[in-house]
Amino acid sequence: QQREWGWGAGFLPAVEYPLTRALGLELELGALWLSEGDGPENPNFVREGEASALSGAIRARLRPFARSHHGTPLSPAGFWLAGNVGLTTTNELVRPMFDAQLGYDFLDSRGRTGLGPMFGLYHVFQPDDELRPADANVLLFGVHAVFDFSEGIRERFDRDSDGLYDDQDRCPDRPEDRDGFEDEDGCPDLDDDKDAIPD
Repeated sequence: QQREWGWGAGFLPAVEYPLTRALGLELELGALWLSEGDGPENPNFVREGEASALSGAIRARLRPFARSHHGTPLSPAGFWLAGNVGLTTTNELVRPMFDAQLGYDFLDSRGRTGLGPMFGLYHVFQPDDELRPADANVLLFGVHAVFDFSEGIRERFDRDSDGLYDDQDRCPDRPEDRDGFEDEDGCPDLDDDKDAIPD
């Protein structure tokens, strides 16, 4: 059946609950469409035309090098892999499915947003008692996008414990004195009025 459908398109959005910086559990809702390909080799089977599927699945997503993100787009932390199990509906039939994906995201400095290539395998199980019991396999490749509503995967530190993270602190080793004058720069203000006399 591999020639009976051609190129297609898919959309696999998911929301994630982070378990750790590297591992998350996702709920995925997907849609897949395949164009019509060649007719069946067996003349006793009719041409089925285009194919489409809707799916719902639970997915685990892993960034094995999440702790290696240092704020640059090219980082080992961009590598990810994912796998899910769920159900799909196609031609009014409900079938179990799974898919496996891997990809690479070019991440922003915090690791909150990213964009990059991905590819994977979408597998639909077919019961053995069907007229054509072969399972369906669809190769996927495309673009993966991520947006993290939390702080991102990059760990943040506050060495001087002044309430400002080091990546926002102009003086990460000297605590801000919180005197109402330039308190957001992270540096102690020893002479607020600039009269050369320490406050």
